[in-house]
Amino acid sequence: MKILLSVLTLLFVLNSCKNKQPRQQQAPTADSTKAQKNSALSDPIEGTPAWFEQLPQKKGYLYALGQAHSLRPNLARDKAVLQARVRLARKVRELDERPNRPPADGGAKETVPHEEARQTVLEKSMIKRQKQIKKGKQWQVFVLLEMKVK
Repeated sequence: MKILLSVLTLLFVLNSCKNKQPRQQQAPTADSTKAQKNSALSDPIEGTPAWFEQLPQKKGYLYALGQAHSLRPNLARDKAVLQARVRLARKVRELDERPNRPPADGGAKETVPHEEARQTVLEKSMIKRQKQIKKGKQWQVFVLLEMKVK
């Protein structure tokens, strides 16, 4: 009896899984959905700020840009600020690693550790400009960070 029930259940499951009619449209996969979102957002966005196209130049200041998108505007802003801070930290590291005059004692030039560069950017950088654009359900955020250097 148990064998008969098992066989009937198996036949029922196999029959239900059988595709009787070809589907006209298949459900989107996670990859295709992500590709659609990225292609939609990679299109030029109307209203992209001019300051985002051309990075400002001002003596004694470093600038970095960030851009992100999300369904929630505050999350998009946080992601854009984080991206800009990472770029700013890299610029700080590059400045500190540039060859200068050798130290007076003849030793190697000390460089600022990554953690110190990161902390400097967190403490001294500020959002100079930002713009949020809604495109469909997505929010696109542009951020310009500014940091005064010595």
